[in-house]
Amino acid sequence: MKFQLLPSAAGKQSVIQYATSLLIDDRVLIDAGTAGFYLERDQLAKITDIFISHTHMDHVASLPSLLEACLGYGLKVPTIWGSADTQKHIREFIFNNYVWPDFFEVIVNGRPVIDFQVMTDLVDIGAGDLLIKPIPVDHVISTHGFLVTSPTSTLLISSDTGPTHKIWQVANALNRLDAVILEVSFDNATDKLALAAKHLTPAMFHAEIAKITCHQPQVFAVHLKPWSRDTIIRELQSAGIPHLSIMESGKDYFLP
Repeated sequence: MKFQLLPSAAGKQSVIQYATSLLIDDRVLIDAGTAGFYLERDQLAKITDIFISHTHMDHVASLPSLLEACLGYGLKVPTIWGSADTQKHIREFIFNNYVWPDFFEVIVNGRPVIDFQVMTDLVDIGAGDLLIKPIPVDHVISTHGFLVTSPTSTLLISSDTGPTHKIWQVANALNRLDAVILEVSFDNATDKLALAAKHLTPAMFHAEIAKITCHQPQVFAVHLKPWSRDTIIRELQSAGIPHLSIMESGKDYFLP
């Protein structure tokens, strides 16, 4: 399995993450915060499925541009997967003819532009040789993490969450878990803000990883707020978390 955190900043600031899009095996997107701004035609042509964890702007900002680019280039539009709440929010707040034309109602070649499929908690969805299992996590709106399983490896993605439980129950029931991508947004000094926003600090991050009792996966930290990035990295590194990496935007990672 190959995966990449797509860049959301340019030049000297390219390591900074402002938005979230994870590209897996060149054909599955987890969120569309930046993919529609970054991917070129040949890359877009390979994408078959987009899984939306939730509708905060840093996770969906480029979705309209991505769909428009697919139309403009004459590409097959990917299937979009999300919860019923996510579908409702996308219709009401993005494709509402005010923020963007209503692609749910625009018909091209006899079909609506948006093919949105409602996913069911803990039920696998096939995408080529990948299985994607949506798992509810604890954020301020309906949000899902995802377990991504290939024939040779398993990757767990938290999306945005505060302290949570179900995703670690799923993890501990697995036969194997190769890697975890876990968010950490605030430094330890702003733990009250993190709890209110339902995000993690390095201390909370460490506590969440400790809930994995049956595996010793690689651990990738993402979603670091730019203004606290250096502090968050120092606090993570001092926590003694095994197999920890700060995920780099634009870099290909491989499992196993």
